[in-house]
Amino acid sequence: MGRYLSRHRIPIILGLGVTLFGLWLLLTDNQWVRTAVNRLDYLAYDLRLNLSLPSLDKNELQAVIIDIDEASLREEGRWPWSRQKIGQLLEALDRQGVRTVGFDIAFTEPERNIVRELLQDEALSNSASPTQRQFLEELETSVDRDRDFARQLESRNVVLGLLFHADGEPAGMLPPPWAFAITPETEKIMVPSMPSYTGNLDILQDAAFNGGFLNTTLDDDGLLRASPLLIRHAEGIYPSLALAVAGLHKGALRFKIETVDLGEHTAVTGLLLEDYFISTDQYGRVLVPYLGQSGSIVHISATDVLQAEGPGRFPELQDAAVIVGSSALGLAD
Repeated sequence: MGRYLSRHRIPIILGLGVTLFGLWLLLTDNQWVRTAVNRLDYLAYDLRLNLSLPSLDKNELQAVIIDIDEASLREEGRWPWSRQKIGQLLEALDRQGVRTVGFDIAFTEPERNIVRELLQDEALSNSASPTQRQFLEELETSVDRDRDFARQLESRNVVLGLLFHADGEPAGMLPPPWAFAITPETEKIMVPSMPSYTGNLDILQDAAFNGGFLNTTLDDDGLLRASPLLIRHAEGIYPSLALAVAGLHKGALRFKIETVDLGEHTAVTGLLLEDYFISTDQYGRVLVPYLGQSGSIVHISATDVLQAEGPGRFPELQDAAVIVGSSALGLAD
């Protein structure tokens, strides 16, 4: 034993040194060291992910991005588009056979109604005759684009986007939560909590099938590797846009949060959509399952869909779940 230690003294000392150094890296509270370790961890994860990305046939995917890109803004007009234009996009997606639509957009402000503004103008109100006022009141409803858009939402599988905030006054309307946290046991669940929100107009959220939050969590280096599927607000737990669209597209009637009791806290282990299990971390976050390099998911310009002549122009949209969002630089999405 003594001879072995004597012969291998240097490798043993180096091994112990490396081990102790590794333990120090893991246990130290030094912020610079923690940042460096996290950065190395990110690099290792990114390398492993890029080496293991699958080779997928785009035609096998049921998810498609409808992109309000620079070409769409040039052809259809600057953003924000009118509710009438968005409604035309919904109708065009219908003609192409789309089954589920998620909007990576929150419709927080009412669309301008010029007739309503005329009725609210005090000078005009005092000078208008009863006949003129009656005519304007009847006309107000016929040019209410929010009401028209709500009617279009009612007949379709649509999920609207919304945002949760850590501060500020709530605005708009939230959809019904997917789960409630009202007992002492469920209040311990380790789902991120947000006290405020920016929802959609009441008339639009009421008409849509559901809503899902658009919040994401970037890592320290500004890259998106994991994203929350659940956020808690008040006594309710709400799904992300992706989770809400997936549940609607699959026709999932059952939703369950799987947890494990840790004493003072209750950790999330996963989510159950019908019989489909989604594994998460203790906070209900999931590593983004990237399907390939940039462009692996089909992107179709919104203007191409709007200008398509007749059904069948985009076979990849048949029975698809689409997310309507924007890559236009000026919209900073």
